[in-house]
Formats: sequence, structure tokens, C-alpha cells
Amino acid sequence: MKSSIVSLIFYLLLCGCDSQHVQYVNAADPALLPKLGLSDEDWLHIKQLASERKEFVILNAGRVDADTIEIWFKKPADTRNDQGGPMARFEKHKGHWMTETNFNGDWYAAQGSTK
Repeated sequence: MKSSIVSLIFYLLLCGCDSQHVQYVNAADPALLPKLGLSDEDWLHIKQLASERKEFVILNAGRVDADTIEIWFKKPADTRNDQGGPMARFEKHKGHWMTETNFNGDWYAAQGSTK
């Protein structure tokens, strides 16, 4: 029994070490671009791609790595930011931003207001 518990704990720690920690910034934050290290042009391209999800707006954005931005969406009527929404990733390839098609952008759990 002890060895099973120790093995389970070791496995969970090992899996947790491989996960990426993305620091998200509220899209309404005036310092969004400097915090993410994006230019105005980059952000404009990302917003254009994100606008394809017509029933949602951008809630948060985070930098996954040097060429990848992750977006949390919400419904426009969600003024308290507590209803959750889907996620998407955008990658920069050869100077152009595109939607990462193999990203599993499941509905994230809402965390409430970011105020």
C-alpha cells in the first residue's frame, strides 16, 4: 500500500513538472502589450484571428512561449467574468500570426472577476 501511494505521488509530481505555467493578463489592462512583450501590430493580428469566434470577446491573454499567445474568451454579457469560456492559442510562424489548430481549447473554469 505504501509503495502504491509513493508511486502515485511521484507520478503526480513528475506530470506536474512538465506542465506550462502561463501568466495571464486581463485584456483591459493598459499595460497588456508590454506585459506580454507584444507590439501593437502583433496584438492587432491576434485580435483579428480571435474575432473569428464571433460570440465571444477576449478576457485574458498570456504568453506561452516566445511565439505563442494563449487567449481566454468570455461572452460579452459576462460582466463579472464568472461564466467561463473557450481558449485558443495563436502562434507566430515566419512573421505571421496564425491559429494553432491542434490546441485543445476546452471551456476553462471561470475564476470570477479579475478586478
